[in-house]
Amino acid sequence: PSAGSDPVPSGGPDPVPSAGSDPVPSAGSDPVPSAGSDPVPSAGSDPVPSGGPDPVLSAGPDPRPSGGGADPARPVWRSAAAWRLTAVMGLQSTAFYVLVAWLPSIATSRGASTALGGWYLFAYQIVGILAGLGLPAVLARTGTAVTGVLVCVPLLVGVLGLIAVPAALPVWVVLAGVSSGSSLVYALTRISLAAGSSAEATRLSGMAQSLGYLLAAAGPVAVGWLRDSTGSWTPALLLLAAVAVAQATVAAARPGR
Repeated sequence: PSAGSDPVPSGGPDPVPSAGSDPVPSAGSDPVPSAGSDPVPSAGSDPVPSGGPDPVLSAGPDPRPSGGGADPARPVWRSAAAWRLTAVMGLQSTAFYVLVAWLPSIATSRGASTALGGWYLFAYQIVGILAGLGLPAVLARTGTAVTGVLVCVPLLVGVLGLIAVPAALPVWVVLAGVSSGSSLVYALTRISLAAGSSAEATRLSGMAQSLGYLLAAAGPVAVGWLRDSTGSWTPALLLLAAVAVAQATVAAARPGR
């Protein structure tokens, strides 16, 4: 063919794609999603809820009942329930502090040796630990008011036994240990049950333990002074018996605010 009838098409579309008709998509028609159409959620459409309440961790109403605790709308020291809890904590702590301070001396006055008096104190505290571990089972069966009285009975019997039958000293030590250990767990449990929220439990616990332990700190001093003033442990032990009766009375009081 001559130059005029060249079979190679001229001017028409080139069968070999040119740069302008490149089959590789251009930037404007790129099948890879652009930033505006990215299937991965952007910050604005994050499927994880933001700002709103977490469906798992959101704070709902506290499921625990108020149990006759202090009214959260007023200061805790204006609550009768808070003062009762403080009294229970203070009285049980007083009995414990007195016996920890003076039990060896009381034992030696009843005929025990100094070394044996120390062992009695050790036994008193070990028994108290075991009794505290067993109290929740009793509390679940009898309720707070009845349990509050029951934990005071062994102390009352033990103290009166020390006066009346000193020869049975080991029995009275065990009974006193049962009362002291269970009374502590009872007092702490009453605080938790009386609170309607964690914040209220903090306020009740702060008042009951601060004032209660302050009251209890005076117990060993008062008992020591009474012993020196009278020359006998009997008045001091009768005072300890009165503490047990007072604790039972307060613990059995009807819950209120």
